[in-house]
Amino acid sequence: MLLIDKFAYTNKIKHWDPALKGVLALLMIILQMCVRSLIFHIFTFFFVSIVILFVAKIPFKPYYNLLKIPIIFVSISVIPIFLTTVSPDYYVTIWSTKIGFRLEVIPNALEILLRTFASFCCLLFFSLTTPMQKFFARLIQLKAPKTIIEIVALVYRYIFIFLEEMIAIYNAQAVRGGYDTFGNSIKSSALIMKSLVVALFQKQAEMDMYLDARLYEGNFYIGEI
Repeated sequence: MLLIDKFAYTNKIKHWDPALKGVLALLMIILQMCVRSLIFHIFTFFFVSIVILFVAKIPFKPYYNLLKIPIIFVSISVIPIFLTTVSPDYYVTIWSTKIGFRLEVIPNALEILLRTFASFCCLLFFSLTTPMQKFFARLIQLKAPKTIIEIVALVYRYIFIFLEEMIAIYNAQAVRGGYDTFGNSIKSSALIMKSLVVALFQKQAEMDMYLDARLYEGNFYIGEI
């Protein structure tokens, strides 16, 4: 069982209507896209985290571990937004080229960073507190197309297989000093993406074998609760 599935079935608000939690999470994510306010993103991040930790009673350490890897990758991906060669305020000269950053882009970069953190936190709220079997049962009750339900099930499964593989690889690299310096962090980030691609293909091959062993004929049977 995936760690996220374990918490989804054991948290203190698992009995809440999955449709309600889904609508709340989706609404909060949409608000993150529409509202341009650093304070709003920060408030959402901390408010949702408090609900996850103190209302749903998800332990802090696994919650932090789930947040840590995406935060590192998003932080690294924001760096190019800061960098510029056009009239930088602070810069270094490399081969006669000024490479640095302009102060005016800092608010935009921070907004992207905080918006991403808050949105991912909202996604974790839904994932850590909602047993997916109940969510799929609710979709069936709402007469959602069967194909849509199967796509959601597969996407959900692979998102968190991806996350758990990423955490495992990151921990292995961290033990070997892969993130001790900034240069090592960049190299390790590149290697982790390569390793993830290989790991995901292996998981796909394993899933194909499991489905063949269970006489899969093109349909997933999702029971109602």
